Amino acid sequence: MRVCPAACVALTNDAIPVNKSMSLDLEPHNITTALLHPGWVRTDMVNHSGLIHTDECVEGLLKVLQRGHEVNGRWFDYAQREIKW
Repeated sequence: MRVCPAACVALTNDAIPVNKSMSLDLEPHNITTALLHPGWVRTDMVNHSGLIHTDECVEGLLKVLQRGHEVNGRWFDYAQREIKW
C-alpha cells in the first residue's frame, strides 16, 4: 500500500498539536511525550533503498528518548536533531 504525500502531511499536521497538548496534560503525571522521525530507513518495505540502516535509526531514536523529560512536547529525527514546527 502506498500513502500519498498529502496524507502524510495531514497526519503530521495533526500529530504536532496533539503531541504538544498531551505533553502539557501529562506533565503533572511525569509522563513525557515526543514525536520521532525515523528517516528513510533501509527496509524490505522500500526495497532497501533507504538512506540509513535500521541500527542507525534505532540507536539515534533511543538516544533522543534517553534525554528524558528534556524532549517533552518536541519533535526529533533519528540524528537527534530537533525538528522545528
